[in-house]
Amino acid sequence: MCASGQWGGNEGFDYIMGIASDQEVPEGLVKIDIPAATWAVFESTGVPQNIQESWKRLYTDWLPVSSYDLADLPAIESYFPPEENKNELWIPVVKNDK
Repeated sequence: MCASGQWGGNEGFDYIMGIASDQEVPEGLVKIDIPAATWAVFESTGVPQNIQESWKRLYTDWLPVSSYDLADLPAIESYFPPEENKNELWIPVVKNDK
């Protein structure tokens, strides 16, 4: 997850590795609850580094013409096992008034 960066408005952000789970959080780890939201999902094929192209598509192709704004929630980079040859970028969005 990419959190606390205010969508480029801060000098840095928190890059958090995590899993979805309903189990008790072990000592030394942190639980982050993400509320229900609307998500724009961008699929990236190939190696994990290709997810950078999804970020580029988000900002240059999709966001300028969409009817959505970025929501104030963490973005999620989801990495699948190598044999699936894909990864996903999940971006929280809210409908705008365009």
